[in-house]
Amino acid sequence: MPIAGGLGAAGALLIALFAKDDRAGLGFSTFFLLVSGILSTVYLTWHIDSAFQQDFFVVRSMLRKRTIMKSDVSGYTYRRNGGVLHLRNGRRIAADSVVGMENLIEDIESYQAGRQDLRSCSLPEIPERLFRGHLKNPTDFILLFAVLFCVFAACAFAPFLVMCADVDLKAADCVWVERPGADAILSEDGAVLFPGDDGAAYLCRFLRYVFDENQINDLIERIHHAETVQLAIPAAEAPGRYSVREIMCENKTIVSFEQTAAGIKGEAWKISRIMLILLGIYLVFVCCFCIFVSNLPRFYRIVRLIVKEEYLND
Repeated sequence: MPIAGGLGAAGALLIALFAKDDRAGLGFSTFFLLVSGILSTVYLTWHIDSAFQQDFFVVRSMLRKRTIMKSDVSGYTYRRNGGVLHLRNGRRIAADSVVGMENLIEDIESYQAGRQDLRSCSLPEIPERLFRGHLKNPTDFILLFAVLFCVFAACAFAPFLVMCADVDLKAADCVWVERPGADAILSEDGAVLFPGDDGAAYLCRFLRYVFDENQINDLIERIHHAETVQLAIPAAEAPGRYSVREIMCENKTIVSFEQTAAGIKGEAWKISRIMLILLGIYLVFVCCFCIFVSNLPRFYRIVRLIVKEEYLND
């Protein structure tokens, strides 16, 4: 849980950094910060009291306090940062490192032995059910897989979140500027650049998704022959590098709002498609991992290529 909370906070900061001028991005970053704060708070307030009572112990969480009878404990499972207590009614209680798993087990065994008039009593160690018990601390692997899935999924949808937040702007949301047509520059990727004053730049990008190469060449030639061209840029855009949403030449629209929006969506989909392919490959890997580890005796050599021996229960 602390790892998940830290990753949530890191994700929120990254989104805020790359989408600091976008309301939707800032909203998502605020959401991730709230979730990470809740996870961290729950983790910090969920523990078993170290002061054991005669016949019970107390599990405290952020919202409530539960009393567990020592006689109801039927077994335990060790984990790296504590373990899990299994109750006779089928429920499981997480025991963190605050209380000390070994001390807690010894206390419960001592109580159950005295209650049954026995010299000693040993609670059975119950193996993990995940991966048929072949992995030590399998929840660490599950958490890692879940975090990586969230990273791939976020990278797949982030282009639409960042690039397409204001893609459907209209003339009322823009301001118009005039630039000399002869100053227009055609870049290698098919974008049209208009140099501005004080180092500013007006850039109409992603035209290759709307026009073919011949049409782009005709477009730039038409712009060069015009004395001035009118450019529509978002009114709320930060100064310095402006995104051109419409180009008018001799009072005629030669690049429309709809065409620039289609270009932006095309570029966003291109980036997302690559990440979706990687996500698909990752999911295939996770499925193969689960199959191989669950059948460890059969695929031992393959599993040893991707998992260290100390993480395996041979």
